[in-house]
Amino acid sequence: MRDLKEKPNQPKVKSHVFKERVKSIRRAVTGRMGKLMKDRYRREQAKERQAQEPNAAVSAEEQVEQYTGESISTVRSSAGRGLDKARRTIRQRQEAKASRANMGQAEPPPDGMEPAPPQPGERMKQEAIKEKKAEAIKGRGGDPEGTPPFASSDNRIGQPRKSSAPVNSGHLRRADAPSNTDNLPAVRGKPQTAIKERPRGNAPAIKTRQAAAARRGNTAKAAAEKAASGTAPKAAKATKAAAKTAAKKAVGQTAQVRARQLAVQRAKKAAQATANLGKKAAQAVVHAATALVSALVGLVGGAVLLLALCVIMLVAAVVSSPFGIFFADQQKEPDAVSPNAAIAQINVEYTEKLADLQAGNYDSIQIHGQPPDWREVLAVFACKTASAEDGVDVATLDPDRVERLRQVFWDMTAITTEEETVEVEDGDETILHITIEAKTADDMRSVYQFTDYQNEALDALLEEMELLGGLLGDLSITQADAVALLENLPDNLSPERKAVIQHALMLVGKVNYFWGGKSLVLGWDSRWGTTMQVTAAGSSSTGTYRPYGMDCSGFVDWVFYNYNATGGEYIIGHGGGASAQHSYCTAITWDEAIPGDLVFYPEDSHVGIVGGRDENGNLLIIHCASGANNVVITGVDGFTSIGRPVYFTE
Repeated sequence: MRDLKEKPNQPKVKSHVFKERVKSIRRAVTGRMGKLMKDRYRREQAKERQAQEPNAAVSAEEQVEQYTGESISTVRSSAGRGLDKARRTIRQRQEAKASRANMGQAEPPPDGMEPAPPQPGERMKQEAIKEKKAEAIKGRGGDPEGTPPFASSDNRIGQPRKSSAPVNSGHLRRADAPSNTDNLPAVRGKPQTAIKERPRGNAPAIKTRQAAAARRGNTAKAAAEKAASGTAPKAAKATKAAAKTAAKKAVGQTAQVRARQLAVQRAKKAAQATANLGKKAAQAVVHAATALVSALVGLVGGAVLLLALCVIMLVAAVVSSPFGIFFADQQKEPDAVSPNAAIAQINVEYTEKLADLQAGNYDSIQIHGQPPDWREVLAVFACKTASAEDGVDVATLDPDRVERLRQVFWDMTAITTEEETVEVEDGDETILHITIEAKTADDMRSVYQFTDYQNEALDALLEEMELLGGLLGDLSITQADAVALLENLPDNLSPERKAVIQHALMLVGKVNYFWGGKSLVLGWDSRWGTTMQVTAAGSSSTGTYRPYGMDCSGFVDWVFYNYNATGGEYIIGHGGGASAQHSYCTAITWDEAIPGDLVFYPEDSHVGIVGGRDENGNLLIIHCASGANNVVITGVDGFTSIGRPVYFTE
């Protein structure tokens, strides 16, 4: 776009539209769109890892064998044997424990292990018992430090020997009283002091000795079982832990080797993806960046340029994805068009099909339904075109992509007709019913068999319906012939006339012809493109249905109204058609024509705006033509008179 600040006579153009464009681009680039691209890259990486998994495993085994000197299978076998050995040891000790429990013996400590010291509470009990026994023996005149009757000659616990104390053969003992020498369990800790028997006839002494022995036996047995139960599992756990450590070490080495290989693969994949993206999106990015920077520098100055440059860095990541559709209105390729211009082209075909169906001698025509929402059509088109294996980006709508868009529209649109004859007072009446059935974006998921990524991208685009709607109502000048005409305007042209031409060029290729169509709307009229019935009389299309737009005089009214923004009042012609507009003009010669003057067909049957001159000096006319069914730029063919609107002061 030309720098509008270079000339002092250039009209001021509001910059809020372009600020909103920057904000829209930033929203389109960030958020879920970036996430979807990241998710797609991760899925590709996962597929690549799955494809490389067998080779990675083989290479890992070879490197582990070089590192450890043994293969992974050997290490795993050794770990398994160690684990089996630990299990056998646990099972043998459990069997031995059960056998000793049946015989009333305490379980000895494992080989090579010192007896566990008694617990603090147990030592206190033993010391108390020892003191009581020493006091009892001392009271009888005995030696409290006597040799324990169960001390082993080799100091091994659990081997009883005969007591050196004299035994009174006449001593009576109960049959169920436990002997102090038979099968007494070993007691860990320091030996207990021997208890000498009391003289004959002292029955309480017998009971005390038996109770003490029973307590010692129970305590020793509990301590032995506790020690055994804690020691054997510890040994088994140690063996099992060693086996697991060996296995984990082997697996860990394999994982490290595999991680290094995957890192190399990811780096190669990222480099390849970056190269492909740059190759595919370079041209689109250049054009998008050029258009954006040009617009910002020319209209809002350098304050926003830094932000634009930051955005451009992100643009490269999305222009080749379905989200590139948001940049389709920024292209300046000679054969590229904006999204709403492409839609207008397809609406021409849609209009012709409706006209063919309505041709005939019908008393009335009724239409049922509407074509699909163009925002959904754009979203489906973007996902189908940019995400296919043989797809192309949608950041530029050239003739090939417009044809793809047309195919999506007709895949989503079905039109059927039915004739009905009804009886009326004057006879029969024929009614034509036209039914338009539109598929939704969700319907097209299964029709086109979208992939997961395409479905996710479609969801994201449908969440940005406002941005897609902005593409439909875009009023930027992107048509190649319109841009060229704007750039070649005379330098001495007044700001008023230049502004009129700018507004006229905004609708080139974007609004279809509609007999009797008027609009006093600032900017884009949301009714444009909606199927409506022609109600104005005097045309062969009267009574038929077609996409709503404007007629020739309605276009001129919209241009002058948007230039001056009068708040709902017509500026020229006052809504009376081409004839009324001609009456608000002063006759001039063709040589005097300058941009902004009006030209007319014979009998004021058509009107257009002088836009400028071509390289040969011939006049160019901007008008909404029924023959082209659109706003177009043509020569003066058919125009026979010219006038200067009295609105201009010169």
